Formats: sequence, C-alpha cells, structure tokens
Amino acid sequence: MSEWTYPLWNDEQTDFVYKVTPQRELQLTLVPPNKKVYDKAPLYFVLPGGGWYVEERLGMLNYAGVSVKALLDAGFACVAADYRVTPEGVFVADIIEDCLDALRFCAHHADTWGVDAHKIFISGHSAGAHLALMTGMVKEGFRSESSYTDPYTVRAIAPMSPITDLSDEEAMRFDHGYLFKNPEDEAEKMRVSPITYAGADTPDTLLIAGTSDYHVLPRHSEKLYDKLVAAGANTRLMYSIAGGHGFEAMHYGVEPQPGMPGVQEEITKFILERV
Repeated sequence: MSEWTYPLWNDEQTDFVYKVTPQRELQLTLVPPNKKVYDKAPLYFVLPGGGWYVEERLGMLNYAGVSVKALLDAGFACVAADYRVTPEGVFVADIIEDCLDALRFCAHHADTWGVDAHKIFISGHSAGAHLALMTGMVKEGFRSESSYTDPYTVRAIAPMSPITDLSDEEAMRFDHGYLFKNPEDEAEKMRVSPITYAGADTPDTLLIAGTSDYHVLPRHSEKLYDKLVAAGANTRLMYSIAGGHGFEAMHYGVEPQPGMPGVQEEITKFILERV
C-alpha cells in the first residue's frame, strides 16, 4: 500500500495476486528457500501488523528478518501476504477472510511451488498476530467466492504481542470501534477473537508478550494461554521482560530480555523443533 521499497531476499522472490476484491488486488510474496534441504519445503507464512488500519507485507519480511533468514537458510520457503484494511471500508471479519484466502492460495499452489502444504508455520505481530492466530486456528468459515478448498495443515503459530479477545476493551489501549459493522454486537466480537477457537486441536502455539506493552496488554496472551492449557493444547507463553509492544526498551537503562532479535531466535527454534 506504500511506495516503500525493500531489497529482494533472493533472486527467485515472486509476487502473486491471490485475490481480486472490489477495493484492490491482494498480493502475496513467495520467497523460495536459500538452499534445498527438503523434497518439499516447509512454509513460513507471515502477516504484517498495523492495527488493521495499515499493512505492508514486504515490511513484515524485514520486521521478522531474523527468523525469515534463518528459516530460508534452513530450507523453508516464506510467504508474506497483504490484506484489505479498515480505511477501505471493510471490517475485521473481512480481513480474516483475506488472510485465510491467502493461505488457501498457498495450499492450492503448493505442489507447483515445491512447498509442503502440511508443514505450514505462521507468525505475525500485533494485529498481524491476531490474524496469524485466526488463520491458524479457524478450520471453516470466513470464505469468499475465490476460496480454494485444498487440504493443508498448520503445524504451529508464533504470534508476537497478539490481540486474542476483541471483547476485552480495557486490554486494547487504542480506538477499535472501527473494526466492526456494529460495535455493540458482542457475538461478532467473539466470532473474530482467537480465544473463541481455542481447543485441543489448536496447533502448537508460542505466545509472546512484552511485560511493558502498554498498547496491547500481556493479559491477551495470558488469557489465551490459560484457555489452551485447559483444553490440553500444546502451548507456551514467553515474556519479553521490560519489553514494549515490539519488545523494545521501555524503561531508561533497562534492556528487554529478550528483545526482538532474541524473540525471533526463539520463534526459529520453536518452528524448527516442529518440522
């Protein structure tokens, strides 16, 4: 959506239109592995944040650059997808539909790309973390006329600073009424909340929260963690101690433990353990 430019991750990086909407064509970027390790490459699927108000898929490749590079070097393919945003006249349910359609597009083209549709790993930050959870947890629904139906398997999700319960207004320190057609409709808020879909069959999940995140409070991660544990799902909650929304330093003289590079290294390890 911007005029920003980013360097190529490798010479075979390719953009695809995965969906045509009344607002615009939606694209995803496929980055093939830096070396062949697997007969079919596992897929690292990342979604940008931006409060559902802006997004920049190529920016997400760079934001998650530590894990992207490590996984490309380990034989993974990587996809970053864009989606419609609320200034275009859509709501969060439409945005979830876009992200699921992007993943379904990947599964449909997996054989052509040399990708394993049953080894998919998803990450995102903030609003992108919410979308990563929804994309990895929702099995049906949120379908458009362009949705593909090819089978796929999400092995794990690693959301950074996620919003997990859109009915928990006090834990979101920003105006979010624009996300819903009817902001008073509690059922719609729960329909688009990851916490609604938590169950024993949820993919392995690494929830990451900054203890000094005053934008999206850590209790979003904590509430989902508690529900996943109660359901018997395999989940882990990791804190960036003294870290902010992006695991940055928030207190003078105090470095977050870990900061973003360390968080990215943990995501890489978490994913590689589940290939």
